[in-house]
Amino acid sequence: MNIIGHKKQIDFLKKCLERDSVLQAYIFSGPEGVGKFLIAKNFARNIISGDSSQGGSESDRDFSCDVDEKIKMSPNFIFVSPQKKEKKGVTKESDISIDDVRDAQKKLSTFPSQGKFNVLIVNDAHKMNKSAQNALLKTLEEPNSSSIIILVTHRESNVLQTIKSRCNIVRFGTVTLGEIERELRESGVEDSNEISFFSLGRPGFAIRLKNDSELLSFRREEYKRFRGIFRADIDEKLEWAQESSKNVNEAVERLELWIWFLRVQAYQNISDEKKVRLIYDAISKIEESTVKMKETNASSRLILENLLMSF
Repeated sequence: MNIIGHKKQIDFLKKCLERDSVLQAYIFSGPEGVGKFLIAKNFARNIISGDSSQGGSESDRDFSCDVDEKIKMSPNFIFVSPQKKEKKGVTKESDISIDDVRDAQKKLSTFPSQGKFNVLIVNDAHKMNKSAQNALLKTLEEPNSSSIIILVTHRESNVLQTIKSRCNIVRFGTVTLGEIERELRESGVEDSNEISFFSLGRPGFAIRLKNDSELLSFRREEYKRFRGIFRADIDEKLEWAQESSKNVNEAVERLELWIWFLRVQAYQNISDEKKVRLIYDAISKIEESTVKMKETNASSRLILENLLMSF
């Protein structure tokens, strides 16, 4: 399956490759699941293997989904991302530490074993703590001519301005449901219309749903839960908050699904100003809760209880 959407961004990156004008640092910024990381890996693969010293040509400058094995086998590719940790039954992602960044910097400073470049991708770059970001800043201030850095983030505001000022920022958005549905249908995917709806306009989510029947069932069930949660009694809401707080990442995913469902409802009721205002008030409360769960150490259970009791 081809990469879905983002033609403008991919064309820009291809031109960088064709003109031999790849810069030394990029930030790929946009919502989760839209394909930023996939495109970053494709771009890295092209940088490493598509240069003239490797016999590369314009025809090699291709962007496709099947790059994981190729990129993992390359000694020129360096990858950093948060690690998931479980504590007392609650799963959270750790920050990217200064040690993680320093290990990557050591690899980045070595002479490329193939071609002209080493490429570092930092996925979820906003998870770098302040010390890690300041360490990376030193590399950006004194770049190595053989190193390329790509930071991938869905929270650009959490990246230091001093880092952003030294990077070329490529911004990604969601993709139309029609485009996602068409690509899925042409690839022979069943339930392409339903999958595109549950993808939230994010091709990465659509691919996950296509390959994971349990995840698709989860979203179907979550849609049913969403339709009933606003009418649930206090005990049901508290029970849901307690159960959902055991896995923060899954709880955040649920809340983001609710935001999507509410936005669809707002669109469907666009002529009812009062109802739309109430819907967007609920969206604001959910968005505030997701930020707290992602970025603070506050009790997830308490956040969810307060949110549900406000409905």
